[in-house]
Amino acid sequence: YNGLVCYDQNGQILQFNTENSAVSSDRFRCMTELSDRTLVAGTADGINIIRGDRISQTLTAEDGLQNTQILSLVEGEDGAIWAGSDGSGIYIIKDDKLEQTYTVEDGLSSNIILRIVPHEDGYLVVTSNALCHIDLDGKIRRLDNFPYFNNYDIIIEDETAYITCSAGMYEMEMSKLCADSDEQIRFYGAGEGLFTGLTANSWNEYSQEHGLLLCSNSGVIVYQGNPSKAESEMKFGIVSADCDGTKISMDQDNTFLLAQDSKNLSLYASVHNYGFTNVKVKFFVKELESNPKLCNWNEIEPIKLYKPEKSKYTVCLQILDNSGQQVIQEKTYSVTREMQDWEKPIFKTYLVIVVTEIILFTIFSIVSMICYKLSKHDFYVVFFCSFFNRNDVSGNFPAVYNHLLNALAYVIRVCNLDVVHCASVLTISA
Repeated sequence: YNGLVCYDQNGQILQFNTENSAVSSDRFRCMTELSDRTLVAGTADGINIIRGDRISQTLTAEDGLQNTQILSLVEGEDGAIWAGSDGSGIYIIKDDKLEQTYTVEDGLSSNIILRIVPHEDGYLVVTSNALCHIDLDGKIRRLDNFPYFNNYDIIIEDETAYITCSAGMYEMEMSKLCADSDEQIRFYGAGEGLFTGLTANSWNEYSQEHGLLLCSNSGVIVYQGNPSKAESEMKFGIVSADCDGTKISMDQDNTFLLAQDSKNLSLYASVHNYGFTNVKVKFFVKELESNPKLCNWNEIEPIKLYKPEKSKYTVCLQILDNSGQQVIQEKTYSVTREMQDWEKPIFKTYLVIVVTEIILFTIFSIVSMICYKLSKHDFYVVFFCSFFNRNDVSGNFPAVYNHLLNALAYVIRVCNLDVVHCASVLTISA
């Protein structure tokens, strides 16, 4: 642990630790900036107040903090500092002194305070086992109708609250959340495309430019939707792809590119049904399924391809009406595997040329051999001319030659060729 590092507007870097300042600990957990630009930092051993470039005040167990592990800090409506502790509830600090404490005896569900979120009507509090609300007059209520207990954070944007938790994320109108409404709450989990866990004790943010920025086990997740303003909108698509244990991305043409030796491909789709309409979904590979399975929009099974044989597949994701007969919307994706050498067109062209040459060479060799053998018989022309008008040709030739003479005789009869001319040609050949 190296303390607190500050980077000022002049590009200078300042560091506060136990070796060069009066900070209470080098283990900093949280920090906030007050309206007068005072910095307040929480550590594993109390609260540090920074004014200018120095530590102006520290509050530890000697100042009345029963539990000095600070997990959350915000500025109150009257300029007071609200500090959430890891076991002693909420500390209210005014004029650099501890003035009041809220605990379970005052109505909190737990003394472990993960987050304090101010809003116009008071404060939302995330404890270790529930959500609570503190009015501006200090009245504390537990929000018993909220369906989950292991929550991490609350991000407020306009009139919408996003509650992150170990199961995913909930979305609810602020007025309904504060009123402890028992209405159904929209949830985002694996079925909605949130395939990775969100991080506890992290600091999430809402950006006007980028949307909701969430810390997860796989990095930062960006959520840009605003479904509360578009209840009838249906958003769907492939949200994740895994090839041989490694996540792969889709290019701008909705194409997933696979290596030659790819063995296992898994595709995961998600449907955001903001209107809560009862639609059906088909998620299938066009080349492999002629009668794809129909399922509910929230029960989509992933597509799994084992050792894909073809170099290209078309994946379809269809949204159908409740009857499953009419396609409302559809998206298609391509899965392209890098072709093996023997699959490439140039190799196939080369193979055709080689086979053709072999066949032509074989025919030429056989014909040359037959002509050479026939030329050894002086009576061939007479024999042939005597028998070509008959249905069968026979003589002392080997059987293969008899078949050839029969074939030549048939051609002469069908084509009505001149006998003398044929005989002459055959005589010259002999």
